[in-house]
Amino acid sequence: MTRIYIIRHAEAEGNLFHRAHGWFDGHITATGMEQIAALEKRFADIHVDTAYASELTRTQITAQAVVAPKGLKLRIEPGLNEIRMGVYEDVTLGDLIYHHPEERVNFGTYSRKWAPEGGDTFAQAAERGERYRGQLAAYAYALETLSGKPVVARLLCFLYPNVVVELGGEPGIL
Repeated sequence: MTRIYIIRHAEAEGNLFHRAHGWFDGHITATGMEQIAALEKRFADIHVDTAYASELTRTQITAQAVVAPKGLKLRIEPGLNEIRMGVYEDVTLGDLIYHHPEERVNFGTYSRKWAPEGGDTFAQAAERGERYRGQLAAYAYALETLSGKPVVARLLCFLYPNVVVELGGEPGIL
């Protein structure tokens, strides 16, 4: 039986300071480091054959908690990168709400209308994750570290086609 563990990165600066960090490579916070230590303990006795992470440091540091103690090499896959926020990279969510309220609503509900200048639509980000479905399913106990909900949701939709994934109250948007 194939087991795929999907783990979102530990708390990073974007989470703590409510900033839009898609491809912006923010640092892991102190709380995030505690989460990583707990993750290492949680996976101490779980067999893992391979592991993937996006190019973002926050996903790689999180995944290393699982693979480093096992002596595994972490596989970096650019296609697993988070959604590209374009002109909104590293902008506070407060600024988005104040200056671009409609864009913030579209982003918060994973709307098809959201497409920032220089960024990805949710569908584009999800398509990156979709490309790895067959590769992931080929491994017998895999760890998948992803950074963003759209990529995770798309991957889950393809791994489990009979399961409805609902994000932000708007099912089926991916």
